[in-house]
Order: sequence, then structure tokens, then C-alpha cells
Amino acid sequence: MIDYSKIRITKLSTETIHLIEGFDCGIADLNEFLSTDALGYLDGRLAVTYLLEYEDELKAFFCLSNADIKVNEEDMKEFDKLGKHLANYPAMMIGRLGVKKGEQGRGFGSVIIEHVLGRAVLHANEVGCRYLAVDSLNEERNIRFYEKNGFKRLVDRKIKTNIPMYLDLLKIKD
Repeated sequence: MIDYSKIRITKLSTETIHLIEGFDCGIADLNEFLSTDALGYLDGRLAVTYLLEYEDELKAFFCLSNADIKVNEEDMKEFDKLGKHLANYPAMMIGRLGVKKGEQGRGFGSVIIEHVLGRAVLHANEVGCRYLAVDSLNEERNIRFYEKNGFKRLVDRKIKTNIPMYLDLLKIKD
């Protein structure tokens, strides 16, 4: 059971970069992003990376950016419920999310989703933002994780090795 009082979420910066030393989530692409690209994405205002520490140890990271959900004909039935027919819908994107090996399955990923949902709802109250989006790795474990946390697949579309998924922020209580 996670003691929420022992969680600290901080933004990755030159002052916090030392915290990522030795981090390994078991996915080379995510590890490489964190160690070599995350600060550049921050400087370029492409994405902001956050670090989740628990009991003063880095357990996970995630990054956020603005995005849109492109809706095709197949997806339109779901999005037609909004009463508007747009080609794109504003969203906040979880660009990357990695939990340290040995810590996976303990609930840190779900803590991140809760945290991001709170940020997304606040963001949506300030600017147009209807959805939280993610491009999940096309692996059953990852897809189940996001579905367990309220995400739905965009009508079985696949982008390279990822499955686009979304969560409607109007279904979240402020």
C-alpha cells in the first residue's frame, strides 16, 4: 500500500537531473528518452518531464504536453455524442510514462494517472482541453493498465507500435 504522504512529484530540470541516475524501467526507449532527450524537450517546450519520488527514491517518471485527438470516420460515432463534428479535439498528452523495474505493479503508475488527471482537469478549466490522451505500447499489459485507469482505445487503430487511447475529462469530477 502506497503512503501518499511519502510521494513527491517534481519537474525534471538541471537541478533535479541527478535523481535519474541509474533509473531503469526495462524499456530502452523510455530510459534513453529520460537520460538524453527529456531536458531538450523541456528547453524546446515540447514536453515537460516529471519525476515521482517515494521515500526519497525515484520510482517513476512521466511527461506531459498539449496535443489533439484526430478523429477518423470509424471513431466519429463515439465523438458524435459531443454534438460537434470536429476533425481534432484538444487534449493533454501523456507522452512517456516509466516505472522503475522492481517497482512495477505496486501502483505508482496509477498514482501518476491520478495526478495527471488532476492537472488535466485544472488545465481544462483554463483552456480548451477535453481529453487526456496516450499512445500506449501495443502490449496487453500496458493496454490493460490504461483501460483499468479509465482510458478507451480509439477504434482499434494502431500507430506503428502504439495504440492511441483517450479519457474524457468531462467524466471526471472537478
